[in-house]
This record gives sequence, structure tokens and C-alpha cells, in this order.
Amino acid sequence: MSEAIQDPVPYDELKANTAPGNTERYAVRSRGRPKTDPKEARMKEDSRKAFGAKLRGLREQQGLTLAQASDAAGISSARKVSQYETTCYPPGWIISALAPVYKVSEKYLASLVIAHSDPELFDAIADGVGVEEFAEEEN
Repeated sequence: MSEAIQDPVPYDELKANTAPGNTERYAVRSRGRPKTDPKEARMKEDSRKAFGAKLRGLREQQGLTLAQASDAAGISSARKVSQYETTCYPPGWIISALAPVYKVSEKYLASLVIAHSDPELFDAIADGVGVEEFAEEEN
């Protein structure tokens, strides 16, 4: 039942049907990540830095080093906490682990992440409430 896979239209036939003077070139998609707008990339980087500064501020308010914060939260290394303060956003379980250590609510930390990583989503779900409103809730 195996049949040889054949092109629906052989190459030679396609070549014969093209105009001889046709030199039109077609764009070929490149591999890898698509190019991002430099302005948009800069805005995202600034937002990550702003989030990291707030997370670092919460840690410093408690007088904790990176190692102390990671130990108290049960995170494998201080380097991971450092990454969340500098280059990336934490996943949900990290938010749940850090909130009691930083003495803030999980909703507050989650709202910080969403507000910085996806402001449009935050605006859609927050119903006009700012991030600071979540800080006033009890743990």
C-alpha cells in the first residue's frame, strides 16, 4: 500500500510555465526568532528592570540577602532570586514562596508580575484598580 510521494506538478513543468524574463525574487523566512522593534524591546527591558527593582526593594525592606531569601522561600539557589530581580519574571510557585518571606500578599506579587510583563492584561483584569491596592490586603 505504499505509494511513492510525487510532487503534484513536476519541477520541469513549473519551470516551463514561468515567463522567461521573470526575475522576481520572493522573500524567504529566516530561521530563529523574528526581529523585534528596538523601541518595543527597550520598553520591555525597562519594564523588567522596574519589576526587578521593586522585588529587590521588598527583599531589602526585610533586611535579607539573596541567600537568606532563597533559603527562607525554599528556592534552590540565590542565583535564581537574583535572576528574578534582574532578567526574568518569576513563575507562580516562586511568587507563592516569596510572598510570606517578603511579608506581602501573593496577590500583590502576582499583580506586580502581570502589571510589568503584560500591562494590557493587567488593565483588562484589574478593573481600574492599581497594583498598590493589592499591597493593602493581608497575607
